[in-house]
Amino acid sequence: MRALGADLRVHFRVVALLLGLLFGLAPWADATAPDPAAQAADPAAPASSNDADGGAEPLWTSAQITIVPPRLAFGRRPLCIPAVESTVLTNTAAEREVEVYSASASGAHFHPSLFEPTVLRPGASLTISTVFLPRELGAVNGTLVVQTSAGAFLYWLTAEGVANPYGVSPLLGARVPADARYVPPIGLFNPLATALRVTEVYTSEGFLHLTLPRGDDESGAPYASMAIEQLWALAPRESRPIVSLNFSASAPGTYRGYVHVRTSLDTLIIPIEVAVDASAVRPAAMPFDFGVLT
Repeated sequence: MRALGADLRVHFRVVALLLGLLFGLAPWADATAPDPAAQAADPAAPASSNDADGGAEPLWTSAQITIVPPRLAFGRRPLCIPAVESTVLTNTAAEREVEVYSASASGAHFHPSLFEPTVLRPGASLTISTVFLPRELGAVNGTLVVQTSAGAFLYWLTAEGVANPYGVSPLLGARVPADARYVPPIGLFNPLATALRVTEVYTSEGFLHLTLPRGDDESGAPYASMAIEQLWALAPRESRPIVSLNFSASAPGTYRGYVHVRTSLDTLIIPIEVAVDASAVRPAAMPFDFGVLT
């Protein structure tokens, strides 16, 4: 992918796990203490109803496993802004060890942390962090399935996606013919009373590319001619395209990835989903009939 300028750090980054790239979470769960990433969540974010330390009743109180809080309730979260909550599993058996194999979530909105199979000694705990990345408006429900040597545990996840304050939405559902280009702009709105600065934009997949946006600003100056410092500095209440997505593929199928936008205030992650349809026909030039020359 071509760099857009000295300060425009546009990279290819293959996302092994959304958690690791966004918040610096390790690719394993902490078997001794709650994940620090959850504790470092934005204090201005809408509060959830989870309370693992405030006397919450466990969902499971089997002979070997206790899980708190009773469910993960993420509350109201803006589209494209990830939120993290944590689940704590405790081995309550007096003598027997419990092995935790894996955790998986239903749907595309929830992303649990990855970890190697972990053995919990009696009294030991394991913290599993889950990211909620809203892709649509409205209530979202899901399940987290934790596989252990004591059985599989089904755990409820609830959340609600609300409008993004920066005017950003996922780019989902596009259908393009093979080898055709899909070039939608990605813009931001600054809802603040102060300037908003974009510091980095990059894609998570090799088939997604970024280019300078097309078009002109209100003064008629082309966006492509602006310095990055100017293009990525948004005045209060200003809207502006910051990049354009550039996608093309010859093989049919559904392509999924993310565009990451880091600003001076928030990290935005924009889900991308494009279907390449081999049966779609690109417009072709009509032949010109010169008739019969005599």
